[in-house]
Amino acid sequence: MAQMEQILWLYALPYDPKYPVVCFDERLCFLIGETVDAIAMQSGEVRKEHYAYEKLGSCA
Repeated sequence: MAQMEQILWLYALPYDPKYPVVCFDERLCFLIGETVDAIAMQSGEVRKEHYAYEKLGSCA
C-alpha cells in the first residue's frame, strides 16, 4: 500500500479513544517581519500595504 493510501486508510478508521489519530502538518513555516512602518490612514481611505518584508528564518 502506498504511503498516501495508508494515511487515508488510517483516517477512515472509526474513533477509538485508546488510539487517537493525531494530524499535523510537516511543511515549513517561514518567519517574516515588517520592514516598512505602517502609514496612519484617515477614515474612509483605502488601506495601503507595502510588499517588502524581512526574512527571519523558518521553523517546522
